[in-house]
Amino acid sequence: MAYSTPVIPINSYRFYFDKPHSLRLPEYAGSAWRGALGHALKRTVCVVRNTPCNQCLLQNACAYSYIFETPPPANSEKMRKYTAAPHPFVLQLDQATAENPQQYTLNLILFGHGQRYLPYLIQALKTAGEEGIGASRQAFQLIKIDQINPSQNATTIYKNGSLAPQANNAAIDIPPMPNSIEITLHTPVRIKQDGKNLTAASFNFGAFFNTLLRRISLISY
Repeated sequence: MAYSTPVIPINSYRFYFDKPHSLRLPEYAGSAWRGALGHALKRTVCVVRNTPCNQCLLQNACAYSYIFETPPPANSEKMRKYTAAPHPFVLQLDQATAENPQQYTLNLILFGHGQRYLPYLIQALKTAGEEGIGASRQAFQLIKIDQINPSQNATTIYKNGSLAPQANNAAIDIPPMPNSIEITLHTPVRIKQDGKNLTAASFNFGAFFNTLLRRISLISY
C-alpha cells in the first residue's frame, strides 16, 4: 500500500516586543499570552456580542471562531464526533536574549487557512501586549515581525505599523529517519488514553505518538 505525506501549509512568524522592565510573567507564560490573544482577537472582530460562537450565524466567516473555536468543515466525514477541529496555530515563547535583554520574542505558527487571518492576529497580539500580560499586566510594545522560512532565514514583514506582502509557502524537506530522537516537553501536556489522563508513570510511546498523528491527520484534512 502506498502512503502519501500530508501536505500542510505552515508559516512561522517571530514577533519582537520591547520589554522596558524586568520580566514578570508566570512560569508557563504561554497560557497568559494565549488568553490575552483570545480576548483581544474577540474584541477586535466580534460584531455579535453575548452570543456563543456555535450559535452565531457568522461562525464560519469569523477570525476568532476559526482560530479559537475552529468548527469542523460542513459535511465532514472525519470529525463527526468532534465539537471542534484542531486550532490552526501554535504560540512559541522565548525569553529576553543575552544580546538584547530588553527584547522579548514570541513565535506564531499558522497552519493552513489560519494564514488568511494573519492581519487580525497581528492587531490582536499588538493590543494584548499593550494591555499587559499575566497577573502583573506587564506591557509589551510590538517592534517588528519577521517571517521565518524553513531554513530559519528571517524577512521583516511588519514595522512601524506597516505590513508587507508575505513570501509564498516554501516546501519543507523531510530529513531521513534518524536512529533515535529526543523530545523535550517545555510546557505541560495532557494526553488521554482509555478516557483517563496519562500520568508520568503511565506515559508511553503509543499514546504520545497516536495523539501527534491524530492531530496531523485532522489538520491535514
